[in-house]
Amino acid sequence: MKKCVVCNKEFENSDGRIKTCSSECREKYLKTYHERKRENKLYGIEGKDFIICKWCGKKVTRIYGQHIKYSHPGKTIGEYKSLFPDCSIYTENDIKKVTANSGKHMKEEKYRKMFSEMVRGNKNSVHKNNMSEQKRR
Repeated sequence: MKKCVVCNKEFENSDGRIKTCSSECREKYLKTYHERKRENKLYGIEGKDFIICKWCGKKVTRIYGQHIKYSHPGKTIGEYKSLFPDCSIYTENDIKKVTANSGKHMKEEKYRKMFSEMVRGNKNSVHKNNMSEQKRR
């Protein structure tokens, strides 16, 4: 007999890797496991390696995206910026990783041609058919 790591109920299973008694407990375990893993992983210098969310106090690499979506549903990054205007929403290392890959796809001919076609001729927002000459200046 094994004990569930979430609810401490005893259950029988021959697979040694199973730690939970039900799918509900498994979901709870995985959620807390990933949170614990993320928290333990974030160490180093604040601002460079991690930032602390002012709403919940968690260490994160960026406020926007996954953190705000799952930890603060219904709130927006605009609200965060208005409440904490001097606080950063990403780490120095995170922005370096993002900008390192930014625009790499445009070096491939396939993508350059695709984007060129998207703004060619009448599709261009400042084409003479789409905008008056006064607005274009």
